[in-house]
Amino acid sequence: SLHGTGLRVENWDEFWGNSCLGVPAQNQADSYKQMIKKKWVFGYESAWVLAPTRHGAHNWEGPGMLTALESLTALRQITQESDWLPLADDSRVVFAGHSMGGHGAWQLATHYPDKALGVIVGAGWISKEEYGDSNLFFQHDIAVSYTDPSLKGILEASVAENKADFHVKNLESVPVLARIGSLDRTVHPYFMRRMYRLLNGSGVNVTYAEVHLKEHWWWDTLTENDGGVNNDQTVRDFVAYVLDENRKTVELSQCDSRECDDDMVADMWSPRRFRTFTLVVFNPASQESLKGLHILAQDVPMRMSRIEMQFGADKVILSTWNVKLIRLGKTSSSTQPPWSALKINIDGVDFEPSHSLCYAKSGEGQWSECQSKLLPSIVSRYGPARRVAENPFMIVVGNSKSRVLLNYALYIANLFHLTSDARTRIIKEEEVDSNTLDNFNLILLGQPDENAVLAQLLNDLPVKYNEGAFQFGECNFGQRTSVGLSALAFHAPNKMALILTGNTPDALSNV
Repeated sequence: SLHGTGLRVENWDEFWGNSCLGVPAQNQADSYKQMIKKKWVFGYESAWVLAPTRHGAHNWEGPGMLTALESLTALRQITQESDWLPLADDSRVVFAGHSMGGHGAWQLATHYPDKALGVIVGAGWISKEEYGDSNLFFQHDIAVSYTDPSLKGILEASVAENKADFHVKNLESVPVLARIGSLDRTVHPYFMRRMYRLLNGSGVNVTYAEVHLKEHWWWDTLTENDGGVNNDQTVRDFVAYVLDENRKTVELSQCDSRECDDDMVADMWSPRRFRTFTLVVFNPASQESLKGLHILAQDVPMRMSRIEMQFGADKVILSTWNVKLIRLGKTSSSTQPPWSALKINIDGVDFEPSHSLCYAKSGEGQWSECQSKLLPSIVSRYGPARRVAENPFMIVVGNSKSRVLLNYALYIANLFHLTSDARTRIIKEEEVDSNTLDNFNLILLGQPDENAVLAQLLNDLPVKYNEGAFQFGECNFGQRTSVGLSALAFHAPNKMALILTGNTPDALSNV
């Protein structure tokens, strides 16, 4: 369970929860209790309750989301190595959380729908940019008076992947419980009502409740110590329902290995069960599959990509928007379609059943089968720039005689430390060796003529630096003014570099 929000469930799988801003993970885990005969009863008999944590106001987005997923992996590994702990299955999760953790539950469930058995959200906000007045997008930023609307659109696109309302279609086959106190003055009920309307309009199995006369948090819903916002009878009934549905699905998926009724087998793969689903993706690097379908590349990066899936008895029709590369494959989901046995039609192009399950679109818009061995590196080359800090990284400064570059590097390193407890090294460009390039993402600072690593990676981009100016095609910038440049580059198979440079020593102040 995520402090702020989070949850995971299955027969001794994980029940993962996120918590509120400022709520320790231990307290979040302890909230899954109820009083029975004057004794506290914690957790669930058939599910693990896991409460991950990460420092920072955005702690269930980006690195926080990865931290939460790693906690699931760690729990599975711990139980695998134990001879007495029930095995935790990190592929079957009920994502749950409260407040900021509620946003985390939306975030994880919509981005990893094939892992989701269910979603429980208490007083969760839709996006950080719309939560109260803590981060209103551009409304109180004095720089907005100097910001071109087209630039604002690019900046807004960089955070669109974290907006829960954009991704509700991904939950079409996932049960959802959404609730909030009718007197909540921290997260207004409007946000939960809005998500309910979107989910309901998308055909999601969603249950919504505004609990009468309750505020942002409560311990007692109907009776004293009955479990409150995170664990009252409503929540426990929902968890029991989700676990029972998962048990039935697992039994159906195993029908090929034991005696099964023909009607059960027919029901498992019927068009009723696999009807029409829609996968929505804004950033292929931060989302995984729905029904085994994974978008790996876009025509236009960081814009909405969508695939509608229409299942028939032996064929599936895929209609795509802003999609360049897809993979169909085995997932952890017990309800995954038998892709290799299906005929596939992609935007009018027919493919016979195949074990390739990788399809790419040419520049002319024609789909064809493709090789899958390079797919992971393709996904790793997506931004936005903040992803440079989602893996171990170093800051590399050029050989400037002044302390300007070092001051910038210290400022960046301290920001990461203060906001997310990240610790990184600052090194000079001559200290970069093959080990650094192979194992670390990089933030590169300096002018091209004083940072050789930066200059080398800049040569791989469609921008040239010549005589104090940057050239993009036939356009030149910086011949008469100070110009800064921020760009992503890549080294090694899956390592990212953020280039921060300029045509004058002071130009970095423009980045």
